[in-house]
Amino acid sequence: MEFSNLPGFYRFFLGDLEIVVLSDGTATVYTEKMMLNATSGEVSYYLRESYAEADYEASINAFLFRSGGQLILIDTGAGDLMGPTAGHLTESLRAAGYEPGDIDVVLLTHIHGDHSGGLMDNGALAFPNATLYVNQRDFDYWLSEEQMNGVPPARQQSFRNAKAKVGPWKEAGRVKTFLEDLELIPGVFSWAQPGHTPGHTYFTIKNGRHKIVFCADIVHVAEIQLANPDIAITLDVDPQAAVIKRKEFLKLAAEEGFWLAADHISFPGIGHVRPRGNGYFWIPNKFSVRAEINI
Repeated sequence: MEFSNLPGFYRFFLGDLEIVVLSDGTATVYTEKMMLNATSGEVSYYLRESYAEADYEASINAFLFRSGGQLILIDTGAGDLMGPTAGHLTESLRAAGYEPGDIDVVLLTHIHGDHSGGLMDNGALAFPNATLYVNQRDFDYWLSEEQMNGVPPARQQSFRNAKAKVGPWKEAGRVKTFLEDLELIPGVFSWAQPGHTPGHTYFTIKNGRHKIVFCADIVHVAEIQLANPDIAITLDVDPQAAVIKRKEFLKLAAEEGFWLAADHISFPGIGHVRPRGNGYFWIPNKFSVRAEINI
């Protein structure tokens, strides 16, 4: 089966900073099986109200920009881990006019396979000139045999994926880890948001009066988890902590009005949130041919 409707890439400007959203494709979220903390009928209600299917097709987005004289990629997509609807990051990167060898820095929000799977390409480092940055807590957790042996067999594949995709970067001496919230690259700040994974991390850029937060897996199904932020997902390592962090962040994002760049909101995943009832709703960025976002 061929998939010809892949969006490829999307350019926009945050002030004078160009950010390129790269599509890796999509992954299916089986909402009725995977959503946690929902009341009876709540998931189907939100999906019906949004004209969405129970087998929800979530985007897998990655983000590319220059900062401190370096070309930076946030997340790498799924690579060969999630079937033919995903793993198209390199195609999108080249369509946007770049080669994998152009990347200087890869920032991982976390080590789940749909974010780290694209680190390897046919047994070689997919970005041969890059340094990989990842939160130390995620690195220690997902590359730990002890942690893997302590979870049910059905959940162990994520650890094996981490070893296959991140392990070679470790062996090549190309990994830099961090614990504190800090300026990793000139102009790019890490912001730990543990819960979804132990080292789940957002990245923030400010450019003049503009601010954008690359908010990783803030939600997997926006139509459900924005409407009710208390709804978690089986992919969360610590669902309770994930809910707490999501609610804190969404409240701040709505109050301050900064831009969000989300990995799983429908491509290109750039927008704002506003309060609605006990939850929030998504306002996608409007298409523009102007060379600057003015808000």
